[in-house]
Amino acid sequence: VGIAREDRQMGVIDDNQIDDDQNPAPRRDGLGERLAAYRWYRCGYNDYKGGIAWDSNNEWIWMTNYSNNYIGAVDPNNNYNEVRAFQPNPGQFMDITWLNGVLYACRFNEVYAFNSNGSNLGQVSIPGGITLMGLGADNENNLLFGVNYNNQNEIRVYSVSDNRQLEQIGIINNYRAMINNPSVYNIEWVEDHYQGELWVHAYNHVYQIDIDTNEWSAIEVSQDFSPWGSGDAWDGIAHIGNNICLSTKSQPYFFIYDDATEEGFLYVNIDWITVNPSQGTIPGGESQK
Repeated sequence: VGIAREDRQMGVIDDNQIDDDQNPAPRRDGLGERLAAYRWYRCGYNDYKGGIAWDSNNEWIWMTNYSNNYIGAVDPNNNYNEVRAFQPNPGQFMDITWLNGVLYACRFNEVYAFNSNGSNLGQVSIPGGITLMGLGADNENNLLFGVNYNNQNEIRVYSVSDNRQLEQIGIINNYRAMINNPSVYNIEWVEDHYQGELWVHAYNHVYQIDIDTNEWSAIEVSQDFSPWGSGDAWDGIAHIGNNICLSTKSQPYFFIYDDATEEGFLYVNIDWITVNPSQGTIPGGESQK
């Protein structure tokens, strides 16, 4: 990458600036290969920066800094320079997700919505008073996903109306046992990953999990890797178009990794049919029976 970073500017980071612990050997087919890193200057070492979200409308990356109460966005098409930054009130947000023009952000036992200018659109009412900590979104089907903070075995699935009213349509409650029952505070949903829609960033590990979206049930872990050995349970994850972006408390950088997944690719097992017609000539106007 090798682009110099100016003071108080974002930008792509030279590999020499990053601890070797943050760049272990990649896994199969490019999974876990670090492609780039950038810095948002409002984040420092040992700041909680668990919220990352891909803004598909503007092609921005949104981030949170819980430690100094900032929400902001950078433009990867402009050297990751900051395009939005604000200090929300109330504050101290962790995970975030982008759903059709609205940024959803969770803090303690509340979820709030913001527009792309940083205006607070108000608190989002969660059915049943569930506390969510860990958000994902399906922008094609207008769905919001949230980890039940009081029972992390559950990821609640909600349909979202135009005025941001939620209706629960499912619960994924068998995914966590497949990944050795870690604490889960940050998730991502990628509707175009047909064999692994759910991504989870747990302590020092990233998992991609295939979900049956008819039954809202986990099928299997599609792939996984360890991005580093000095992570935190609150480290963030987002899918930013073609790759995944990760954060870790111990470093001030945001890291972009190869997800080794083809967007929009659905593998279908087809039993090919072989036809062996009898040889011969069919006169004009007649048919073979």
